[in-house]
Amino acid sequence: MATQQEIAEVKLHLPTDAESEYGWDDQKISDAFDASGSLNRTLRAFWNDVANKYLLHVDISESGSSRSMGVYYDRAMERVKYYDDLIAKDEENAQVHRQRISFGQIERGL
Repeated sequence: MATQQEIAEVKLHLPTDAESEYGWDDQKISDAFDASGSLNRTLRAFWNDVANKYLLHVDISESGSSRSMGVYYDRAMERVKYYDDLIAKDEENAQVHRQRISFGQIERGL
């Protein structure tokens, strides 16, 4: 289970209405953190959840006014892409800084 410190760190990066508007309370944050294992992956999961909520919203024009509802989806997907890039960078850094362990050569006698 994610610690209170990990949950608080995730909350620092979420919008203020994450719990009331999207249902991301401490338990959901903890579950997402446990499943993903990292801050960036948890935040990506949040923005993916938001994008899915707005997936089917369309732009509305009526009576001389318009509301661009599709922009919510577009902006959420921009955040998903942002966290995808951070995750890729983290994985690349992990590969670069990985230590090689050598056990020497093993010879087989014939």
